[in-house]
Amino acid sequence: MTTPAQIRKAALALPDAVEVETWVFAVRGAPFATVTPEKILQTPGGEDIALDDVNGMESNALVRQGWFAVAPDELAERLRTADKAVAGQVGDLPRAIGTPATRALVERGITCLADLQGVAVDELASWHGVGPRAVRILGESR
Repeated sequence: MTTPAQIRKAALALPDAVEVETWVFAVRGAPFATVTPEKILQTPGGEDIALDDVNGMESNALVRQGWFAVAPDELAERLRTADKAVAGQVGDLPRAIGTPATRALVERGITCLADLQGVAVDELASWHGVGPRAVRILGESR
């Protein structure tokens, strides 16, 4: 069983995703996931799925599919690249930050330390996958 809150968390973790109205999520103006009052998940080109019938992993995959269906090509390609990123193999990003932080950075188009210029520590720390250790290591590496 998946909750609407889990759908919100999964949707808003995707690049450029916003909640355009309550329970309607879009990327650059194109809706990709909606949760109805009856707790039905609707995605582009997909069938309506009752949240009671799917687990968290399945619902996350459905939300991502919906996002990929409507996301601009360059944004979708950036997420595909981030999904494959490995710590220590992207530009001069330190291996010690770990793969989750590396993927979070690549997802935002950051592939070297210079790309972090102007990114506030609070913003960096708010990104899913970038924990306190990665923030500290990146701060020391700049």
